[in-house]
Amino acid sequence: MSHPSDVLFERMRSVVEEPGYPLLTHYKQDFYKHDRQALIEMFAPGMAFLWIVRAYGTHLTPLYIDGRYSAESLAALKMDGEARTYLVSEVGVYQVTHEKAKSELARFDYEVRNGFVMTTVGANLGSIDLTIRHTQKGQTAAILFSSDRALESLSARDVIALQRIALAQAIERSQSLFTRVGEVSYNGQSIMTQRAEVQEVCAA
Repeated sequence: MSHPSDVLFERMRSVVEEPGYPLLTHYKQDFYKHDRQALIEMFAPGMAFLWIVRAYGTHLTPLYIDGRYSAESLAALKMDGEARTYLVSEVGVYQVTHEKAKSELARFDYEVRNGFVMTTVGANLGSIDLTIRHTQKGQTAAILFSSDRALESLSARDVIALQRIALAQAIERSQSLFTRVGEVSYNGQSIMTQRAEVQEVCAA
């Protein structure tokens, strides 16, 4: 069964599979598997992404959500070698300059402020309660959002933003990229969608 993100994926695919396209000559699984998986997990109406394509792989980042993701993309832009940057959304896939990419990475529609997730238009999406449990297998984080708002009142984009903010907060609090996130809930309801891992659509 097709997923709504498949349209975006096919538009991106048409870019890298255009005859004579000089990039993505190695580590093609970055696009055909990992970017496709990310689109499935993070697609929602209104979502936008920055897509960086270089000879050795790709980097796909959700835009306007959390500074950690922007920092990762800024670091990717500083890597040696040619890189092309694209804005990806329901509107289409458009190549942009690195300067434009950086300006988009500096914009945010959400902010963690004094333990609350706020939108830039002043809506309070909820408070954050984050705990980290230490075991012999490593660290596991649980992130609980609490709000007077019902989960059903949030947009699909808001829910994805909360998921991504939860992951970023777990990394920031634990100071480790290897911290496992075991639970993310909103008023007691899980908001982490479990999806089957996609298969590559092209041999890498």
